[in-house]
Amino acid sequence: LRGGDLDLMAELVRACESRSAYDEIENLYRDVIRTYDTMTVYDKLARHYLRMQRTREAERVYQEARKRFGDQREPHAWLAGFYSEQHRYDDAEQVLRGAVAAFPEDLDWYERLASVGYGRGGDQGRCAIYTEAMDRFPHQWRFVNGALACIQPWEDKLVLLEREQLTVPEAHDQMMRSYGQNYLLVDRIADAEAAL
Repeated sequence: LRGGDLDLMAELVRACESRSAYDEIENLYRDVIRTYDTMTVYDKLARHYLRMQRTREAERVYQEARKRFGDQREPHAWLAGFYSEQHRYDDAEQVLRGAVAAFPEDLDWYERLASVGYGRGGDQGRCAIYTEAMDRFPHQWRFVNGALACIQPWEDKLVLLEREQLTVPEAHDQMMRSYGQNYLLVDRIADAEAAL
């Protein structure tokens, strides 16, 4: 493969798959990794292992990718996603906390952490992450909105909305719709009409 030609590699993989030559696919991916050190091929090899139900090998490949390309976001996401799919939420959280440290301004990691929190502890786990995110990044509507999705009871949602109302002006319209919807849910009709 000249220059790590990924299109040619994909064609070779399809040819091997048509012949059920799965060992050849593994060798092809390994050769490309050795020769060209291409980050995306790590993911392709790991996915190949997962199709073959070889989860330990897939985990090792994702760990190798994260070690080799730790300055890139994708390997962190791949490994955390792998752990989440395996219901290994503690491992997923550990990887994502490392990504938060490596990329401190990237808010997306908290969305991923919230998914892991949900997998581990349902709405309570997810809400704990959104609360942490709101503490770290005050007045980010995406985290307020995420917290609203998991906070119970409805009255507590209104407390959060009222607290955030004055500090997130760019989200005013969305917030007023949420106000109206939540006021309706607790039978505060006059307040709902004013908000909507």
